[in-house]
Amino acid sequence: MSLITFTSTPRFSPMANLLSLIARVLWTPANKSNNEDESRDRRDFLLEMMELRPCSFQSELDFQNMMHVYPSRF
Repeated sequence: MSLITFTSTPRFSPMANLLSLIARVLWTPANKSNNEDESRDRRDFLLEMMELRPCSFQSELDFQNMMHVYPSRF
């Protein structure tokens, strides 16, 4: 017996369906509060870094790399 029906939709076992249902019930989205103070702090951090080292940030890629170095700030 094939795992794929004639309509090309895969068949899932009842256990997989149950685990999927449990995962949906238990999953809660991350509740990030994005208030104005946090936004100001992030903006001030970026401006401060740009003032201290202007030659370090010449493209968007530089900012993306900084986000990886300082993940708690973004």
